[in-house]
Amino acid sequence: MQLALPVSLPINQTFESYYSPEHQDVIAHLKSLSERDVRVGSALTLLCGVEGTGKSHLIYAVCNLADQLGLSCAYLNLDSLESIDPLMLESIEHQDIICLDNVSNVAGNKLWERAIFDLINKVNERIGGGEKIHLLFSLNDLPNHSEFHLPDLVSRLNWGITFKLHEPNDEVRKQIVMLRAQLQGLSFSDAACNFLMSHTNRHLPALMTKLEEIDALSLQSKRKITVPLLKKLLD
Repeated sequence: MQLALPVSLPINQTFESYYSPEHQDVIAHLKSLSERDVRVGSALTLLCGVEGTGKSHLIYAVCNLADQLGLSCAYLNLDSLESIDPLMLESIEHQDIICLDNVSNVAGNKLWERAIFDLINKVNERIGGGEKIHLLFSLNDLPNHSEFHLPDLVSRLNWGITFKLHEPNDEVRKQIVMLRAQLQGLSFSDAACNFLMSHTNRHLPALMTKLEEIDALSLQSKRKITVPLLKKLLD
């Protein structure tokens, strides 16, 4: 796996740790990107949705699966353009799978919009030559509802297979918390989970952060996750 920045992807962000009954078609499609004998139908896949819909988790899952299967995969997070340069996209089209996270952040940035437009064109040219390459982008909203200034970029993005992800409801959030706790080896009772959901921010990223804090506290105190332990943390 190639990372366009000197960071490591979270290895616990896999398809196995992603829970969403509503998005099984998305999971099936993304898994197929790593199956070299499957014709996906488009070089580009877009995951669109607000924060907390699991876009980054799914991209990490694709990268981790590609790594397991020996495919080359490049990942770049566009959440902070001040620290990265559009030149980082040069020659990246030689990878099997290319993932750009938070593409909406380049809206209005002339250099970045042109660089992504050029990348899509280069990948399409290589596919025309018989290569199998997949682009996977995440956006906050559908291309036509985003604020890109380059019409040709919007046109290219609309070529892709687009999935609109929805925020999970409270019951799905609870199942996500329980699954993540289980995968982390935490003993998390149903009562404790209900207490957490009713006494903290239910936004999924906030819940995941709180779960990490609970994990650390549980290790320090060597206690199971109970309602009294949660009260101590939340106080």
